[in-house]
Amino acid sequence: RERVPEREKFQMQSASPQKFQIKEKCGKKCLAASVLAGIVIVTCAIALGVTLVDAKKSEEKGKNRLPKVSTPSEAELGNFFAKVGGSQEQALNLSTLPLEDMKLNDEDASVLAYIISASGVLTTLILNDNSIGDEGAIAIAEALKFNGMLTTLDLFANHIGPDGAKAIAEALKGNGVLTHLDLALNNIGNAGAIAIADSLKGNKVLTTLDLGDNKIEKEGAIALADALRGNGVLKKMLLLSNNNIGNEGKVALAAVKRSGLELHF
Repeated sequence: RERVPEREKFQMQSASPQKFQIKEKCGKKCLAASVLAGIVIVTCAIALGVTLVDAKKSEEKGKNRLPKVSTPSEAELGNFFAKVGGSQEQALNLSTLPLEDMKLNDEDASVLAYIISASGVLTTLILNDNSIGDEGAIAIAEALKFNGMLTTLDLFANHIGPDGAKAIAEALKGNGVLTHLDLALNNIGNAGAIAIADSLKGNKVLTTLDLGDNKIEKEGAIALADALRGNGVLKKMLLLSNNNIGNEGKVALAAVKRSGLELHF
C-alpha cells in the first residue's frame, strides 16, 4: 500500500474540520438570509394589505361624496332652471337658495334633491309657497339623509300631507345638522305630527320647528308634548292657527316645563 507523506497527511486531516466549519458558517448564513427574506416577504405582504385596505377606504370615501340621489335628466334640469333662473353650476355653489313662490312641483323637487345631495356649501333652502307635495317632500327627505351642510329648510305652504311629513321625520332621525324646519301651512295632520314627534325623541340638533296651520288635533299635540319631555335641544315650537288640539292637547303641552323652550299654541 502506497504511503502518504506525513506533511500531505496532515494537510488532509486538517482540511476536513475546516471544510466542516466553512459549511457550518455557510449554513448559518443561509438560514439567516432565509429568515430575513421571510421577514421581508411578510412585511411586504402586510404593507400591501394595508395599502389595499387604505385604497378601499379611499374608494368608499370617494363614493360617499357622490350624490346619493339620481341625477336629473336634461329635460328636468331645463324645466327647473327655466323657472328659477341661473344654472346648475351656480346652484351648486350657493350657500343660500331662495326659491319662494317659483311654482315648483314634485318633478322640480327631484332637481332640488340632487342639489341638496351634491352641494358641499348649501346651508339654507327656502321653498315657501310652492307645490312640491308629498312626492317632492319624499325626494328632499331622501337627500337630507346624506347631506351634512343644510341647516335651514323652509317648506311653508307646499301641499305636504302625512306621507311627506313621515319621510321628513325619518330623515330627521339620522340628520345631524338641520336646526330650523318650517312645515307650516301644509296638511300633515295627526299622522304627520306623530311621526315628527317620534323623530324628536332621538334628534339632537333641531332647535326651531314650525307646525302651524296643519290640522293637527289633540292626538298629535299629546305625542309632541311627550316627545319634548325627552328632547333637550328644541328651543322653539309653533302650533299656531288651524290646529284643533283641544283642551287636552293644550294641557299636555303646557305641562312640558323646560328652561329655554318656547311653545306657541
